[in-house]
Amino acid sequence: MNSSKSAAELWATLPRRFRAEYGSASGLVPSACVLAFLVDSADDMASLVAQYAPGDAHLSNVARALWAQAQGEASAACKRRSLVDPAWQRVLLARRLPQSETTVPGLCDTLSWLRSKSGACRRSGKLLLRGPKQLSRVEDGQSREAVDKQRLLHWRRELAELVSEAGLPIAAQAQLASAPEEIIVASQGAMRASTIRKKVREWRKLRNFCLGACGCPWPSHVGVVLDYLRERVDEHCGRTVPEAVVSAFAFMEKVGCATHDLEVGAPPTRKAPLLPLVMVGALELMVVDVQKTKTTGAGKRIRHLPIYICHSAYFMAPDWLTVGCKVWSDPEMSFGRDYFLPLPKPDWTGVCTRMAEYADSAGLSVQLLRRLHVPRRQGSTWVQSKHPLLVCDAAAVFWKEHSERNWLNSMLAAIEVSKELRDYVGRWHVSSSDEYLRTAQQVVIGLQERLVNYFCGPDRWDLRSAGLDELETHLRARGVAPGPIQRQCSNFHLPAKWCLRVPEPLVPAPSVSAEAVETVEDVDDADLHSPFFVTVVGKKRLRRLHRRGGCGVSVLEVQESEPVWDLKGLVYNLACQHCWRPGESTVSEAEEADDSGRASDGED
Repeated sequence: MNSSKSAAELWATLPRRFRAEYGSASGLVPSACVLAFLVDSADDMASLVAQYAPGDAHLSNVARALWAQAQGEASAACKRRSLVDPAWQRVLLARRLPQSETTVPGLCDTLSWLRSKSGACRRSGKLLLRGPKQLSRVEDGQSREAVDKQRLLHWRRELAELVSEAGLPIAAQAQLASAPEEIIVASQGAMRASTIRKKVREWRKLRNFCLGACGCPWPSHVGVVLDYLRERVDEHCGRTVPEAVVSAFAFMEKVGCATHDLEVGAPPTRKAPLLPLVMVGALELMVVDVQKTKTTGAGKRIRHLPIYICHSAYFMAPDWLTVGCKVWSDPEMSFGRDYFLPLPKPDWTGVCTRMAEYADSAGLSVQLLRRLHVPRRQGSTWVQSKHPLLVCDAAAVFWKEHSERNWLNSMLAAIEVSKELRDYVGRWHVSSSDEYLRTAQQVVIGLQERLVNYFCGPDRWDLRSAGLDELETHLRARGVAPGPIQRQCSNFHLPAKWCLRVPEPLVPAPSVSAEAVETVEDVDDADLHSPFFVTVVGKKRLRRLHRRGGCGVSVLEVQESEPVWDLKGLVYNLACQHCWRPGESTVSEAEEADDSGRASDGED
């Protein structure tokens, strides 16, 4: 009998005091999800109602029927909710939640208020003019068709240059014509400019890696492509990046009429191999031959960290640190930026004012290794010889980006340094206190000196030749002949009495200055409660303004963000469409004048 009644009718039968405590506003029936998850079973629901009406069997049956009916509706609602994207769930939840205590007085979430009364400044310009938006804002006297044609011709010529550089079959055939470049451009068919642009930009990254790995812009075998894909995966790239790389490679094969098959047999996945001691010394000599506060990355808890390097931390070049500091202090290298490694110019004569992405850094590291020379003794010093350190091209792609990063920590672990001390090297425990800075300075410099003294001694664990067994296996798997393998491994062996250092007083480490302490910025927990924040995304650093709690975006999930406490004078590119909905501002002129008065008082 109770099953035929609606939830509202069954709810009205229950005791008034129960409805007042567990119901929604004014004691109305709550949602099915609330009723279903209020208790675990129908009997528990009956027991709960019995506390308000002891001995009433009828109300117990009504409670069981209400819970069973709510259970079915809640199950259907959960299934529908599981089909909704989690980001949209957070957006809907944020809209339902009340405004936080950090909401500033007079805050309005409309675009009208943001643009006219908040004081924030929306930046407009060529940053957003791309593709259809660029076509919709052409200058007077120039048609959309003309702009589209110019863009298409530009990217076709860019693609033609890459095809010719790679030496693909169509480039050789086009040389038989009087205008080879025009033939290659015409062979691209009816592809759109946006398609060519996307493929070309992705191919350029793979091309740079190939130049360092095999000395040519086209991969000599499939192992080069797989090594590049592994580098991108180690970068923690997006899940669509490997597919985009393969798609760009297939695109170049199709455009260039490449019919040859790539070789198979890529090496299995492995951990980043360690650097032999000779390569570390060769890198020191390279720094000397070419005659820092560190940024940990956007979104990290510690924005800036001091670096501690002991003056005696060297193996072959005592002045590598001094020369390296002069290089980084050069006006061309010390321009203002929020990243460490800039992208070098194509001719290696300087740097561009652009950040080197992970893919760029991987390709540049391979090119650097190919430029190293075998160290040789000249009297009481080490110098570079004329012989390249790497004999085989396959050896250039053996070491990975992570090889340099894990070398110091791995070597310290091998000489039995405790993890508690090694954590200072890896910066796993970071604080901005003066006591921490002094302790970290002493520990890090002490560990560097300890490792140098170990290598200058007997080296009972043969750490100088770390990674050479894996290198030999790698070269053998790549089909390198035994002779070149033997010559390559012999380049990494040090003579018996290689260490030319004599005991000398170590230069005391400089004390930490107040300026250095101030550069260590903790991301204060209070920043997580600012009423607004800006997310910075993309290579062009697009700034999107958000309202705290207005959407599903969290500062802990984005790569880079900035807390914002006051919108006056803030510069942004876009406003989040979920945080700032279309509508008229509800802030009164009196409130606006009051805010302006408080601001002027603060300035006085």
